[in-house]
Amino acid sequence: MKRGRRIALVVGGVLLALLVAVAVLAMVLVTPERVRDHLVPLVKEKTGRTLLLDNLDVSLLSGIHIDRVRLVDDQGTPVLGAASVVLRYRFWPLLFGRVMVDRVDIKNPDVRLERLPDGRLRLPWQAEDRPGKPEAEKSISKPGGKLGDDQNAKGSADIDLAVRRVLIEDGRVELYDRALNPKTPYLLRLERLRLAVEDLTLDRAFPVALSARIGDADIGLKGQVDPAGPDHDLVLKTDAVDLAPFLPYLQSLVPGKLTGGHLGADLRLKGEQGLWRLKGVVHLDQLGLTLNALPDMPVRDGQLSLNLDASWQPDAEHLELTSARLDYNGLAVVVAGTLDEPGSTGRIQAKARFADVDLRRLQDILPSGLAEALRPYDAAGVIDLSAELNGGLRRPMEAIRSLAVELKQLRFNYGQARYGLDGRLAGDLNRLEGKGLKVGLGEQTVNLDLSLEKVLEPPVVIKALVSADRLDMDVLLPQGGETESTAGSTSTAMTGGTTPEPAGRKAENRKSGKISLPVEGTLEVRAGELVSRGVVISDFRAKALLKKGVLTIDPLTGRLGKGMFVKTLRCDLNQLRPSWQSTVRLDGLPVDKLLVLTAPDMQGSVTGLVTGHLSLMGRGLSEDQIRSSLGGEGRVELQQTVVSGTKLSRGLVGLLGMVQLNEVDIEQGELNLKIKNGLASLDGVLAGQDLRLEPAGVVDLRG
Repeated sequence: MKRGRRIALVVGGVLLALLVAVAVLAMVLVTPERVRDHLVPLVKEKTGRTLLLDNLDVSLLSGIHIDRVRLVDDQGTPVLGAASVVLRYRFWPLLFGRVMVDRVDIKNPDVRLERLPDGRLRLPWQAEDRPGKPEAEKSISKPGGKLGDDQNAKGSADIDLAVRRVLIEDGRVELYDRALNPKTPYLLRLERLRLAVEDLTLDRAFPVALSARIGDADIGLKGQVDPAGPDHDLVLKTDAVDLAPFLPYLQSLVPGKLTGGHLGADLRLKGEQGLWRLKGVVHLDQLGLTLNALPDMPVRDGQLSLNLDASWQPDAEHLELTSARLDYNGLAVVVAGTLDEPGSTGRIQAKARFADVDLRRLQDILPSGLAEALRPYDAAGVIDLSAELNGGLRRPMEAIRSLAVELKQLRFNYGQARYGLDGRLAGDLNRLEGKGLKVGLGEQTVNLDLSLEKVLEPPVVIKALVSADRLDMDVLLPQGGETESTAGSTSTAMTGGTTPEPAGRKAENRKSGKISLPVEGTLEVRAGELVSRGVVISDFRAKALLKKGVLTIDPLTGRLGKGMFVKTLRCDLNQLRPSWQSTVRLDGLPVDKLLVLTAPDMQGSVTGLVTGHLSLMGRGLSEDQIRSSLGGEGRVELQQTVVSGTKLSRGLVGLLGMVQLNEVDIEQGELNLKIKNGLASLDGVLAGQDLRLEPAGVVDLRG
């Protein structure tokens, strides 16, 4: 029993002695003077700035407590400061003459950063630029991550950089940017900064949690950081950060003008050797943007989100997108590829796809200007668009190397009818081609082969082949939508239903000379049967060429019954009042069907066959213009023709009193025609069993 007491007393005495030793060592090794004498010269040497420490207190139990820490420049301006700093150290290492920091608490830190006019960022602890200043001395950091005085200094004590916990609360960071304006620096501010670090060392990864506030938005960063290597793993989450303060920095990254927006993110950032891997979602709300490619269609209050899996190499400014889904107001594009030097001068190599775009919803997605332009067409259906991109971002349209467009049940209004289009177009913006497209014309469907060339370099070249077993023009161009053929209606039709220009403006346009058309191309139509006004034209063929503003149709052919016709047309559209020339050859055409097509008010009054040719020319496209400028010549032969109920037959009955002339049988007829400035000179012979006429005279076609 006595032996046990003695052992207890010995152990207690040893412990007491150790505690006393610790207290004595703490008082000897860690004193306000030693801390001040160590830190102030060290900071001055490393940064060229002055460290001010107020109310420095050292306690055995509470550690080192400093009120009002400030780092000031040569002008006395604080660049780094804190309301208080507390360093807690461990007891037992003091027995070996070492101070190991267990915890660092910093309250209300205030950090001032400065971006110099040349773009360099100067941190608070970086030395001032001073001409002629010798190269900074090597760090007096000792191996193993320890800081100390010179090796020859006596009584020095090492301070171990391993810190169990660091807590920074209610901090503020200010960036004064003189690169934007050297005289009046641009200010960015980060507030309510909180940083918590566990097991801080310089040779291995440690956990970190950071939160702050930018404007009215909270941001958070949590994970681990590796100061000795690339092993970083962080999760970034932010509220909607107002981009207004950052617009001066973002403009160079956008091929247009960015006017505002709110940015939020939920990203995982994983550091590896020389690169960062990013995975997560970035969303942009209340977006205001005007693209250089669409200056008249600005985006207002847009919503944009990006779901990505990517890697970023900062040194090479190289972004690799494993997958990225960009969603604008519900319109999504999926992208995979690479981006070098992001911004208007960057370069992209990638594949992109707009999948299953619903045209009904598209009007609610697109910028208001574009949506209003499309609304009258009442478009419906689905479009699937994919592209390969390889080129610069300064001209993004030129970066499109290949393009494929899938049209699924596309429907739209035009004029009085509703049309449809199904099929696939593929190629690039130099040549986009579609074979076997299905075009809905009212209730019928025809085949279309289409190619578009030089889309980016007008005039655009369009080549089209339309083919069908039966093509009903009465369905394509409903007669119910036609108006009375007058100069006004014709003029309105030619201008697309727009309000005619004032007379003075028209004169100015006529004096201005030539006009330039933004399109060229060819059109070929093949139809086994073409129906117009109920008349069936078989073996219909038409070829049209538009080049340098000149439209050429050669030939336009078809068969009516056992007869056929061939027509050609050349029209110079480079003038506001186009000039044109036309030829028509008729071979045994049924007169009754020809009148249905050309003079429907006379249909049913003449039967028989007509053969002949006409050469016509004129200027203008309206009825008045054609009548006043019409010229040409021709010859018409009539065979087995019966005329009844016409103005001619009724006139003869009234003049001669011969009722039998109500129906005139013409066995053979020849008419010669010459037209000049709307005046037609006519002569010929009309001979039948009961009548022989030799008409001659002048007909005024000008009305």
